[in-house]
Amino acid sequence: MEGIFNSNFDRFGNFYANVHNTFRWHENINLQRLKNVFMKTIEKDLIARSTITIQAPVERVWEALVTPALVKQYLHGTDVESDWKVGSSVIFRGEWKGKSYEDKGEIKAIEKNKRLQYSFWSSLAGKEDSPANYVMVTYDLLPTARGTELTISADDPNADEQTKKHMEQNWDMVLQSLQKLLEATT
Repeated sequence: MEGIFNSNFDRFGNFYANVHNTFRWHENINLQRLKNVFMKTIEKDLIARSTITIQAPVERVWEALVTPALVKQYLHGTDVESDWKVGSSVIFRGEWKGKSYEDKGEIKAIEKNKRLQYSFWSSLAGKEDSPANYVMVTYDLLPTARGTELTISADDPNADEQTKKHMEQNWDMVLQSLQKLLEATT
């Protein structure tokens, strides 16, 4: 196994060694291919991220993420439906540039005042509704001395650099709208 990892990826050597030790007995596992896929994923960080600090308590920011009336105010007039439980659906309906949409997903993780994660498919994206076309959207909240740091990440398995940049621009606008709403009412 020596020489497989260059110095930039030494920290992932333990992961690879554990996989190798676990699966070396299975002759159908191509460990070099597994390593190549893993390293390509790490090298190509195409997860869109947007972060903002909102001068409001974490509880207020959380409320804005899961309260339909508040979501509608900062998310372009979007109506959202969900019971906010793991495994439940989340549906977003609205109109964008004169075109009606219904986007959907499933709640994957929820930890009040800390994290909300759901899969997401958009009818506006022009892609078929299949698991390969779902994006994983994660909201992470962190209380700070100045309020709440909110980070949104969107992991799109089909993203390229242009898609990542476009998603980050959209999330930046959403976060600024949310910040404006919450700081005006806090």
